[in-house]
Parts: sequence; structure tokens; C-alpha cells
Amino acid sequence: MGTRLDPLIHDHDTQEEADAYDAWFRKKVQEGLDDIERGDTVPHSVVMAELDEIIQEAESKHKR
Repeated sequence: MGTRLDPLIHDHDTQEEADAYDAWFRKKVQEGLDDIERGDTVPHSVVMAELDEIIQEAESKHKR
């Protein structure tokens, strides 16, 4: 087990966990940037239309 980090200061228990999370996060950000560069994105209007459907479905279930 690695060096324990103070939970009041750090989000992770050990430096190794923090480093692993940082590497994972940086990889995900780079993947997102690569998607944008390739034009592999979803337009805002499409996302909002899908969310509107989800919200309407949830609201109709809640009203029953």
C-alpha cells in the first residue's frame, strides 16, 4: 500500500490512486478532444431533443 493522503485535503486515499485517476482523466479528456477533431460530435439540438423525451417520459410516469 502506498503513502496515505489526508482525506481533508485529497480526494484519494493514496498518491498512487491520485496518479491513476489523473492518468485516466487525462486519457478521457484527450479522447474527447480527438472526437472533436474528427468531427465525431452530437449537435446540441439533438441532445436537447433526446433529453426532452426522457424528461417527458419521466414526468408522465410520475403523474400516474
